[in-house]
Amino acid sequence: MTNGDFLTARDKVQANLQKLASLAQELQAAIDKKLGR
Repeated sequence: MTNGDFLTARDKVQANLQKLASLAQELQAAIDKKLGR
């Protein structure tokens, strides 16, 4: 595995983490709405 491959893999992981984080925020907002907050 070269450095370039490693950086690409790392970027993909970062992108996926960001997607998960925004999904979690949407979920939290939906839950808060249901609870009437």
